[in-house]
Amino acid sequence: MGLLSRAVLGGTFDRLHVGHEALLAAAFDHAKEVGIGITTEEFFRAPGRQAKSGGVRPFDERRKELETFLEQRFPGRTWYLIPLVERWGAALEPQTKALVVSDETLPVGELANRLRKRHRVPALTLIVRHAVLGEDLLRVSSTRVRVGRIDRTGRRLLPIRVGVGSTNSVKKAGVEAAFRALFERTPVTVEGVSPGGTNPQPWGLEEGFQGALRRATLAVKGGHDWGVGVEATIFQRRKGGPMFDLHCICVLGADGAHLQSASAAYPIPSSVAREMQGRRTLEEAVRRTGGPPKVGHTTGGALAFLTGNGISREEVIANAVRLAFVPLLARRAERLPDVDVLRPPRG
Repeated sequence: MGLLSRAVLGGTFDRLHVGHEALLAAAFDHAKEVGIGITTEEFFRAPGRQAKSGGVRPFDERRKELETFLEQRFPGRTWYLIPLVERWGAALEPQTKALVVSDETLPVGELANRLRKRHRVPALTLIVRHAVLGEDLLRVSSTRVRVGRIDRTGRRLLPIRVGVGSTNSVKKAGVEAAFRALFERTPVTVEGVSPGGTNPQPWGLEEGFQGALRRATLAVKGGHDWGVGVEATIFQRRKGGPMFDLHCICVLGADGAHLQSASAAYPIPSSVAREMQGRRTLEEAVRRTGGPPKVGHTTGGALAFLTGNGISREEVIANAVRLAFVPLLARRAERLPDVDVLRPPRG
């Protein structure tokens, strides 16, 4: 299909960065005419918005920077700027045919279409430009540029801070190995965060992932860029069948990213499995069959003990944490489309 007659988008456009440029390019790729809304000081005076204006440059500075960019990047194209004093700008006007949004603001586009339907105005095509990721695999944003974590291209300027929802040195070592492999050229600091109290041995995937999420939620707090929860759980295909040990992984980003994965599962030897009846922990069961105290906290964990140091728990955790990042790595490697075009249903 050809270009739409008019697409609009809106934002603060503070400290113009590669994410802004990608949104604008998506608009010009799909429409003959592009309207660009820029938030004004009056917009930020509305209740509930004052906190978002901290550090944002004055409207005139942002407008001039954007105009210069548009003139250089899209010469000969038709565009106009809209000072935004409220959310919608030109999005509800009948002449507007498309709204350019990000993954994060897609709900705003869906709400705009509900409002248009209420006013008997044809629905918009939603052009969804997926997030541009920085060197740290977090979304490039004006806030992160403003505070000096990244530059406008997404290059990381500070070490990546990772929280692990555990004080277990084996889990921490596995997570650290994963992040150092993921970000070979960027310094990484990894800190253990106490999950508080003791947890019963999880059984089944549901309990495992619930525990991992709780740990990751605690870990991402305190200014960490990424929070990681690792929860080992016992899995049985059927009652009385073989027991398997696997790790449930949850990774939360400071930008709202929510990633999950699971490690490879290994069968628990029958003599150890018998000691786990009554929901004893794997650590207790290994200790009762001749393993050292606190085997889960020793180098390599129970897995290293059982395999004579042939396989370590750290490497299992490291591989599982890296796998959680597959959706983001696919974006960075440009294996997936950058833009989705959601056209309204006909009729």
